[in-house]
Amino acid sequence: MSVNGSKLAGSVDEKLPYLNLNIQNCYPAQAVVLIDGGGMKPQAVSWLGKQVGFNQNLLSVHNLSSFIAWSNNNL
Repeated sequence: MSVNGSKLAGSVDEKLPYLNLNIQNCYPAQAVVLIDGGGMKPQAVSWLGKQVGFNQNLLSVHNLSSFIAWSNNNL
């Protein structure tokens, strides 16, 4: 599980492409990304969520409330 949070707008969402590539190429197992806080651009989070179909190690991308629902159904 990878957790990323930000309360302020800035460079955190710019790190999501790196996170995606790192999960794809370096993680030894599938990963769930949990993003919380209001500082990330919605487009950046949406882009990362769309990478689930292309990155076999990226299992899902969630905020806290969607993660709780997803984990109750999938874990």
